[in-house]
Amino acid sequence: MNKKLILLISMLFMLVNLASAGDNNKTISIHGDHIIIDIHARFFKPGELIIFEISPFKENKIETVSGMFLDTEMEFYPEGEKWFALFGIPTKLEPGLYPITISAVNNIGDKEQLKQNLRIDEREFSISELNVDPYYLKYTEEKLKRIRKEAAILMALWKKKTPDKYWNGSFIKPVDDLFTQEFAVKRVFNGEYRSFHSGSDLKASIGTPVAAVNRGKVVMCDDFYFSGKFIVIDHGRRVYSFYAHLSEFKVKEGDFVNKGDIIALSGDTGRITGPHLHWTMKINSVNVDPEALLELGLY
Repeated sequence: MNKKLILLISMLFMLVNLASAGDNNKTISIHGDHIIIDIHARFFKPGELIIFEISPFKENKIETVSGMFLDTEMEFYPEGEKWFALFGIPTKLEPGLYPITISAVNNIGDKEQLKQNLRIDEREFSISELNVDPYYLKYTEEKLKRIRKEAAILMALWKKKTPDKYWNGSFIKPVDDLFTQEFAVKRVFNGEYRSFHSGSDLKASIGTPVAAVNRGKVVMCDDFYFSGKFIVIDHGRRVYSFYAHLSEFKVKEGDFVNKGDIIALSGDTGRITGPHLHWTMKINSVNVDPEALLELGLY
């Protein structure tokens, strides 16, 4: 079988996978001469997590991998013979075809660059109408100064890169109860549209134990205007979990925690309509649906 025929078969196989990209937990495979690219996702839609997995096609070892998607450089890390990158699809991304470019070099100097379009399907976000204390909707100059300062602190934190992988296996829910508000709903406070919901809310009365969703390092315990008392855990490689509206901390900054360790008690601090736990997952500074971390097995 000649090289052109092999390439044609690989392209047809890839197109079949792309056609079914809107279904649950699909893998798109792209075969090159030296590498195989497997692209895993729960859905190929805004707000979802994509896992890029690069494997050697032959016995040679992959030495380096780089890639671009949505005009963003992907961060690949080696695990055994494979390389992986995690990528969050922004919630405001319009549906369409977006180019992916992945390059690799193996241990004998073979270089390969594969390019392909990935279809991102439309995602409809529901609308949530809430009534909150007007204090949290009327911003004085002093309040705005505080809000901007706190937003800048978190934005800088999300950009920090820990090369080590702290997480271990699958992620878990921080409280064993129902989701009360889904990820990225369009939030209307007191009749006025304000924002997308950055995470998911879970039912939790005041004093409910809150668990770490995976192993990691506690990098922030603070009390901000919108989130109230909150904790941030760095799981390594720009994967962060964020727990808000807490009533009490059970850990401190610098602590390492294991999956399931109790880190706090839930509460009703910050901008809320009632006691609950707000849970956000950040991948490379992008908010992703926390339920994707429960359903997808990370490397």
